[in-house]
This record gives sequence, structure tokens and C-alpha cells, in this order.
Amino acid sequence: MVRNQKRDFLMKTVKLTCLIFLLVSIATAQAPDTLWTSTYGGSSLDRCFSGIHTSDGGYLLAGFSESFGIGGEDIWVLKTDSAGTYEWTQVFGGGSNDRAYSVVETDDGYFLIGGITASYGAGSNDGWVIKLDSAGNLVWQKTYGLAGED
Repeated sequence: MVRNQKRDFLMKTVKLTCLIFLLVSIATAQAPDTLWTSTYGGSSLDRCFSGIHTSDGGYLLAGFSESFGIGGEDIWVLKTDSAGTYEWTQVFGGGSNDRAYSVVETDDGYFLIGGITASYGAGSNDGWVIKLDSAGNLVWQKTYGLAGED
């Protein structure tokens, strides 16, 4: 009997300690350190699949847009400054679906966009690499693939 009373007391003490810890944690919790938030896009489906912090302190985002471009899904690249303020945007694509999945900044300050295209190339969903300068101007583009889906 005494053993059960000790166990019950111990369980109540553990529960009370957990409750106090939870209440203190909630009371002292801080909001995340968010410097800024922003949304980009139009009235249709727009998605970002890749983003990087650029050497000038800004951000480069890449994905696809149905809001902007020629038709269907087109590769959409967006550059912002360090505060998320829009600097420039570019759209690449044709009548079929095209998407960017990856972006990198090269050592010499250019941007490479990697994705797929069903609008250009030798077949459906060929690889597509696009090189842009720091102002978003097209330097070159190249598709990779064969007649089938790559």
C-alpha cells in the first residue's frame, strides 16, 4: 500500500513538473526571427522549385509560371534584393510545359538554370540549361535529349 502511494506521489510530481516546464516554455517562446516575407506570382499557378542566396546579397528563385509567358507552364526566374524587393524577372518557354528545377550562381557572376522543356529540343521533356547574366539577360541556352522523354 505504501509502495503504491509513493508511486502515485512520484507520478503526480512528474506530471506537475512537465506541466510547469510546458507552461514556462510557452510563456518564454519567441516568434521566429523573420526579417521579411513576400509573395510573387500572378493569378494562375506559379511555383518555385529552387532558390539561392546570390553573391550580391539578394535571392534568385526559379520554377514555372502559368501566369506569365507564352502558354502552359513556362520557366520563370525571379531576382530580388536582400530585402526581397523585386529586381527583375525572365520567362522562357513555348507552347508546351517547361519547368526550372535548379539554379546556381557561377564564380563569374552568371546564373545557370536547369530544367526540362517539352516546347523545344529533340523530344518530350528534354533537359534545358539556360545561362543568364547578373541583369537577367540571356547569354545562351541549350537543350539535351533524344526523341523520347529524357
